[in-house]
Amino acid sequence: LYMILILTFKIFDLFYKIELIKSIFIRQKVPADLSAMLEWKIPSWFFLMGVGLYPPLLFYALL
Repeated sequence: LYMILILTFKIFDLFYKIELIKSIFIRQKVPADLSAMLEWKIPSWFFLMGVGLYPPLLFYALL
């Protein structure tokens, strides 16, 4: 059940990202709040947070 839920979330996430890419790069239409977020410099520890969070969540989903 958890795996189906995670796959469903990932499918919706994928389609949302595709629509976001279309609106930014193809239609050249970017909302003001999104453009402010895109200018923000991402700290390097954000990437390490993903490495630390995904394996335990994947393990929990596979149980």
